[in-house]
Amino acid sequence: MIEITADMEAIIKQAILSFVATVNEDGTPNLSPKASLTVRNGVLYFADIALAPDDTEPEAQSRRRN
Repeated sequence: MIEITADMEAIIKQAILSFVATVNEDGTPNLSPKASLTVRNGVLYFADIALAPDDTEPEAQSRRRN
């Protein structure tokens, strides 16, 4: 586990918008903006709020089929 230093915590707490990047099980990247990023007791927290994809969007239809 990575230690969050006091300098890192200060930067995170001042940020208005941050981006969190992860990798899905199939190896594809997942990058999304987070306005809810915070640190408490050395642990990074964020709310993962997803909007329902638009059914008319071809990319969203493709993701649901896979």
